[in-house]
Amino acid sequence: MDSNDYSIADTTRRYFYSATKGDTLNGIEISVGSKAELEKAIKAGKVYSYREHVIRFYFPNKEQA
Repeated sequence: MDSNDYSIADTTRRYFYSATKGDTLNGIEISVGSKAELEKAIKAGKVYSYREHVIRFYFPNKEQA
């Protein structure tokens, strides 16, 4: 088997943001579960920087015997 024998079964996302430059440099982050929550924090002026963590789950295209 190689990577071509797998398909994406599910994708999840998690968003993390830091409120200040100091928090960013020290690795202090706040986690939110949706882009809408992140957008709300951005509009409220709470976000200095942010990142998106994407997790993809892969399963074999066919079960191998």
